[in-house]
Amino acid sequence: MAIEALKEIKAAEAKSEQIISEATAQAKEIVRLATVNADEEYNKILNSANAKRESILQDALEEGNKKAEPVLAKGKEEVDKILNMSNDKKENATKIVVERIVKMHGNS
Repeated sequence: MAIEALKEIKAAEAKSEQIISEATAQAKEIVRLATVNADEEYNKILNSANAKRESILQDALEEGNKKAEPVLAKGKEEVDKILNMSNDKKENATKIVVERIVKMHGNS
């Protein structure tokens, strides 16, 4: 009877070691899967945030370009006017500027 009891105890110990081993393996697998899922979720959130950032930047750039359009058009128009000014007007403008400089500083 004692031998049978010892055999049962040894069998119970072996079974408990097997259960512990399986539980440890399952725990490691659960941790591995949780890590993989966490990494995937992190990357998903990061990609979403980057896409939103790009969208916001693109919208801001488009809005800035729209607001700058009239100013740039007016500046181009003024440049064209200056470039297309007749030589007489350019010479007259140069004369006026020179006269003002001479009057301000005298004949120095």
